[in-house]
Amino acid sequence: MSKIICAALAALMMAGGTVYAMLPEAAAVAQEKSVVVDENNEFVPNEFDITLFGANGDDEIDDTDYIQNALDMVESDSTKQQTVHIPRGVYYISRCLTIHSNTSLILDDGAKIIRTDESQAMLKNADDSGALVGGYGHAKNITVSGGEWDGNVKNRESAKALFLFNHSQNINILNTYIHDYCGGHGVIFNACSDVEISGVELSDFVKCKNMEQGGSAWYQEAMHFDYASEEQDYEGSAAPLDNTGCRNVHVDSCKFEDLPVAVGTHHDYSALYGDNITFNNCEFKDIKFACINAYGFRTMEIKGNKASNCLTFANLRKCQGDVSNNSVSLVSKATKSQLAGVSKGYQMRVIDCTLNISGNKFVGGASSGLVISENSNIEMSQNKIKNVKNFGMKISDSSRVAMSSDLVSGSGETGIGVVDGSVLTIKNAKILNNKQDGIKGSFAKKITLKNCTIKSNARGIAVNGGIVNCTSGKICRNAGKEIVCAAGTKGTFRSNTFGGGGNTIATGSNIKITGSKYLLDESSLKLDKKIYKFKGKAVKPKVTVTFAGKTLSSKNYKITYSANKKRGKGTVTVIGKGAYVGKLTAKFTIK
Repeated sequence: MSKIICAALAALMMAGGTVYAMLPEAAAVAQEKSVVVDENNEFVPNEFDITLFGANGDDEIDDTDYIQNALDMVESDSTKQQTVHIPRGVYYISRCLTIHSNTSLILDDGAKIIRTDESQAMLKNADDSGALVGGYGHAKNITVSGGEWDGNVKNRESAKALFLFNHSQNINILNTYIHDYCGGHGVIFNACSDVEISGVELSDFVKCKNMEQGGSAWYQEAMHFDYASEEQDYEGSAAPLDNTGCRNVHVDSCKFEDLPVAVGTHHDYSALYGDNITFNNCEFKDIKFACINAYGFRTMEIKGNKASNCLTFANLRKCQGDVSNNSVSLVSKATKSQLAGVSKGYQMRVIDCTLNISGNKFVGGASSGLVISENSNIEMSQNKIKNVKNFGMKISDSSRVAMSSDLVSGSGETGIGVVDGSVLTIKNAKILNNKQDGIKGSFAKKITLKNCTIKSNARGIAVNGGIVNCTSGKICRNAGKEIVCAAGTKGTFRSNTFGGGGNTIATGSNIKITGSKYLLDESSLKLDKKIYKFKGKAVKPKVTVTFAGKTLSSKNYKITYSANKKRGKGTVTVIGKGAYVGKLTAKFTIK
């Protein structure tokens, strides 16, 4: 049976050959506290309060040794999780703290750790294997929860991450605030497995003095998930370089603010992948480049996030997974160095990926919207892509994209551009109010449209080369030509509705148009005059209806009159018949 003794009697405790002694003031505090011993009066590790080791949250004395002594009391080979407790107060550290396996480092509300030497990290895992075994074997079962970690950057001379976890497993970072780091990464997980990050706020990147504006450090993630790749030209904290990647990483309900890049990795190593990586329900604000960088993430999920006042939402390469239900509002202007970065200022950049992209709302952007390239295979549904400066979407390099019920509108250039042997299949989509073409193909392999509305663009569909097939669409009210197909383009337009705008169609001989309907426009209706003299009987103005500059026969429409039997305002209504559809009205005066 365990029994209780006064902690003051345990002030001197042997651990690993080192004696840890409490300071007198700490012993005084400890008199009212107790620790647990077993039947043999041996100390049973359970919870360690750093104040019992001499740390004081009410002064400005360096607390590094006191906190580290408490962390070192944890038995890394224990089968039980042990807790190091940091009470409310402010604590100063001048060196990096090392945390062992099976440790929960718990900070109370109001507990704050401040770094005093910015050339040092703040926290790293121990190599409890003792032999750099690699894989995920250096440390396990570590939790850091609560409180605040202040990097306290002043000199801006050293780019040093605040947290470093390497070759470790079952790491939890929960409900803590981490801020102020200079250059490079803020928190690094290198070759780690089973990582849970929830309720974390990470903010306040500080530019180093020697840091080039727009240089490579600007593209590095505040929270970095990396590979221990043999391709690296240095080892550092990543040793050993055994081609281990991160897996089972879940970032949920976190907040990232005032950073170059928020989360992910910018490293692209051949044949190395991160598996089961998720970024869900997070908030991104004031991100200078990309909210998410992801290179080589498989079984990836990016879901339910919100981004505001950011340049790019996601920069993805060699990824597989889902991007869904995100709400993104991006900046409309950017510097040249920002637009020269890896994301190019796009809403989302997708390179060599296989993705499902659904239910997202992307608004604004200093460049183009979704830019998809290098043999990507993308399924899209119910997305809204609005108000970008250039292309709404651009698909290139033999990529294949299937869209369903998406909206692309308000682009400063073309709505959707398809080039370089790519394939685009769209159904039930709306391509509206783009300042150039609704859809533009340039040597695309094939473009297939069904039940799409392509309306109020400069032109409707413009294709040069390849195959285009369009069925049951509404290609109407575009300012210029509804269809422009260059010689050499093949395809069919079947059962579509055209007109109401430019009303003109220009195609080569290899394009077949069948079963079309033509939408009459208000400008198509003209009366012989606007004012008529009442002569005691119904007034019926003469009507001229045109389409694409051609006067239509009265067989193509039906005319009705109302309020035309007395003085006042009358109305003539024209309803299309046969191949012509639409309802037109014009007012006239009877005196």
